Amino acid sequence: MKGYFPWQKLFAIIFLSVPGTFFVIAAFYLLILMSQSMRDGVVVGMFFFMLFIGMMFLSIAVIIMCVGLSLAVKKKRLIENGKKLTAKVVEVIRGSMVGGGVGASIEFAHRLRCKYKDEVSGKTYYFESRDRTISPKLLGSLTGEPISVYVNCADYTDYYVDTDSLLSRYIVF
Repeated sequence: MKGYFPWQKLFAIIFLSVPGTFFVIAAFYLLILMSQSMRDGVVVGMFFFMLFIGMMFLSIAVIIMCVGLSLAVKKKRLIENGKKLTAKVVEVIRGSMVGGGVGASIEFAHRLRCKYKDEVSGKTYYFESRDRTISPKLLGSLTGEPISVYVNCADYTDYYVDTDSLLSRYIVF
């Protein structure tokens, strides 16, 4: 299995953890190394301010990590224990903007909307993938393609659309 924890989330965790740890250590350094005579209201106030800022950075990093890991566990559970359906891609939906900035190209993340018709019950189910950066050259060719969807047998609202398997067919090495 590849891609349980994307590198962007790992970068965000590191980006938030480093200043968070720095502020927490600096706060304790300020409090411990100051002599007793210098521990007035300003020093104590700076300690709590730096501690608050550091804990804020660290808590955001922990939240991103927990959300990413819970999605990875859900994906793994559905692939191992769920029912595999073969749906058809009916629409490519443009999602949020990725990238941009000065001198950078702007890309959009896309979601794939898939349709599955159960032959036994006659019900039609629609599934959407998570946001994924897809090459603009592929957007038109994805509609109508079969894609694997893993669902919880008891609850079809608990699903995972396997975009990796679909997009790997288009990658030329």
